[in-house]
Amino acid sequence: FIVEQFVGLWLRRSPPMVDHVAEPATDHLAELALGTISVEDFSNDEEMCAKVVVALKRQDVNQEDIEKFLQRIRQDVLRLALCSRHTSKVVQALLSVASASGSVALGAELFGSTMQLLESLHGNHVLTKAVGVVPISSLSDVIKVVESKGLRWVARHPFGSRVLEQLIVHHSSSEQMRALVEELVENAEEMCRHKYSNFVIQHILEHNHEHQQVIVDLLLPTVAYLSQHRNASHVVQKALQCGGCVAQSKIADALLNKQPAYSFADLAALRYGKYVVEEF
Repeated sequence: FIVEQFVGLWLRRSPPMVDHVAEPATDHLAELALGTISVEDFSNDEEMCAKVVVALKRQDVNQEDIEKFLQRIRQDVLRLALCSRHTSKVVQALLSVASASGSVALGAELFGSTMQLLESLHGNHVLTKAVGVVPISSLSDVIKVVESKGLRWVARHPFGSRVLEQLIVHHSSSEQMRALVEELVENAEEMCRHKYSNFVIQHILEHNHEHQQVIVDLLLPTVAYLSQHRNASHVVQKALQCGGCVAQSKIADALLNKQPAYSFADLAALRYGKYVVEEF
């Protein structure tokens, strides 16, 4: 009863959140667009950043304000991407709602520092978002960095793996990505055992139908071991989910023909193997 009274009192005294936040957020976006508030002041104000993110996500946001805001922060977008969690979220929100040309313009300011963004706690989120909204024709700098750093290193990096995942989701069928995807596929058995690169292989299985059966065939010789592996078992599950009847048949045959300790029945009793068995 006392708890109910307290909650009721709190609700009565608390102002309505939507009405309280939305209007100031819109005002801040307009002020930033018009130059009333400086980029420096805005970037140092956590509350203002949060309100700008809210304003950018509103369905009735003024497109002219978005364009003006984009032009105002364009020269500072790299600094904002790297500065803090709050400024990074603003850049991510802006990339989500900007026009195609606006996204490309922001990408042009960001991609020259791809490695810095990729290794940044805050910047990697901006790079991941940008890769997903910018056309492949504007991503040559990103692809060059991945190639020069080494695909295996990027796939095993906690932030680099996220960038690769977005490249696969949005651009895996493009000619520019063909060589990278093929190299990932060739090393699928090894990569599926790693705590980060296994997600990259899962994304190929889900979004690149051309290579699904190739990956399944590469996993078959060790599929019993992989099915009980902490990381690789998730890849086997994804192969069963996305590969259709052919993949299910191949994996089932491989598991049913194994001897005890790797058999289908033994797999069902294991911590990770049981989730693979549940996919059949």
